[in-house]
Amino acid sequence: MLLNLWLILTVCSAQLICFYSYIRVAVITSQYYLCH
Repeated sequence: MLLNLWLILTVCSAQLICFYSYIRVAVITSQYYLCH
């Protein structure tokens, strides 16, 4: 049970990190295109 919960938390945090980095890349890219 505890292992299952840990696995779910790990997957969720990994997805959050991926989502955050995707957003950051999108923001940097849009700023680059707006400035150039």
